Parts: sequence; structure tokens; C-alpha cells
Amino acid sequence: MKHEEKLKKVTADIRAKLPRLMELEKGCLVDDEHIGRWEIIYCDFTNKKAIYYGINEFSEIVTLSKGDIRRIIGKEAQLNDVLEWLSKRNYDAFAKYNGYLYVLKGFDIEDEPVFSGANWDFSKPHLKDQSEELIEFLCELIK
Repeated sequence: MKHEEKLKKVTADIRAKLPRLMELEKGCLVDDEHIGRWEIIYCDFTNKKAIYYGINEFSEIVTLSKGDIRRIIGKEAQLNDVLEWLSKRNYDAFAKYNGYLYVLKGFDIEDEPVFSGANWDFSKPHLKDQSEELIEFLCELIK
């Protein structure tokens, strides 16, 4: 499986386990049939019908109603989302100051904890910007 496929698999699983990432609010990515993919930057609920303002891939501001949205893609996963996702998958996980993301994989025959992990670049909060090593590590945790 290629890196992009692994990233899509992990991101889809995170979004499935964390429904808040699929809420139509600031930061949510959506598709519509006229403009394509865009990110919500503001939601106006002052009228009876919600209006969503977004920015598309060409940095153009767009305005749409909920009925114009063909598909909700969801928000980009970040470190806090990955940690919450791991806990929902019953993994004990933590990130260290040295930039390493650790997961408790179980215990050895002497009842000592066995950890596994990969480097998380803290200067890049989004999962999509992380290394192939980290994406592969997370992908292996999906059973």
C-alpha cells in the first residue's frame, strides 16, 4: 500500500471514530458539485438557513448553503485527535517532549510493558504533514 493510501486509511478511521471531525463548522473540508473541494472558514446561523463561507483550492471565497454540499470530508486530524483515536481503539498512548509518539502494545512474558512508536514532528500539527514512518506505524494499528 502506498503512503497516500495509508494516510487515507488512517484519516478515514480517525474521522469514523471521532464524529466531531465531521461536523459542519470552521475547518471542515467539503465537496460540492460546482466548486469542488473547499474548507469552511465561517458559519452564519443568524437566519433560519445556515450559510457557510469557505475558501477553495484557488484561494477564492465561496458562499454555500448546506443543500449545496455534496460530501462532507471532515476536518484534518491533528495530534490530539490521533491520541483520542488511539484511546478509542483501546491503546494507551502518549507523546514525549522528544517528539516521539508511544503506544503500549502489551506486556512481555515477564509482565514488562512493550512500547512501540514513531516520531511526530511537533512543528507540524496535522497528521497529513507527518512522515511516512509515522503514517505506516498508525496504519499498522488498524486491525
